Amino acid sequence: MSRASYKRNRELGITGPETGTCFPAALDQLTLYRGVQPETYYHYEEIVDIALSYRGQQRRERNPLYKYLYGQIAVELGATYDDYKFRRLRTRRGFVNSVARMIEDGDRVAIDILTDDCKRGRDGYCHTVGLVPVYEDDPEIVRLVSSWVPDDLRGEVSLAELFKHLHQPIAADRPSESYAFNGANVISLPPQRIGND
Repeated sequence: MSRASYKRNRELGITGPETGTCFPAALDQLTLYRGVQPETYYHYEEIVDIALSYRGQQRRERNPLYKYLYGQIAVELGATYDDYKFRRLRTRRGFVNSVARMIEDGDRVAIDILTDDCKRGRDGYCHTVGLVPVYEDDPEIVRLVSSWVPDDLRGEVSLAELFKHLHQPIAADRPSESYAFNGANVISLPPQRIGND
């Protein structure tokens, strides 16, 4: 996997452990020939801060903002918003089987985990990490990439072990106007096609 785009953005101070950019950082590091632009990292953090500040009826405006952000990131990574697959996986077996199949298919897979170490404490310590297969013949062993990775999940980790950390959104987390990403804890983009400009 190419980390050149992420590395460039980290050197610019746009992403990293002290930022709220885990979602674009995870997908950025899973994409070979393209990357998330610095402006998009800035824009992402700005819009997430705005969306999280919404209260009451204003919260209805969150989903269109998130959909816009996800779409912008997808385009920069050689895809479209409609290419995302959003899943909510609740059982260990379902998680391991589904995610292993996505990895075998070459999908770029990111998941939401819960951690008590999140630098900015966003969304109840929900943190997005990308999954990089360690062994070509075993999609159930991965290493995590993001703006930062919890110490206890650095290095090789099995999907079964990772399930213990998987964020399970509750009904109260979901707004009345539902989008595909509401309640999802696994997101994927299809494999990047060479020459996909």
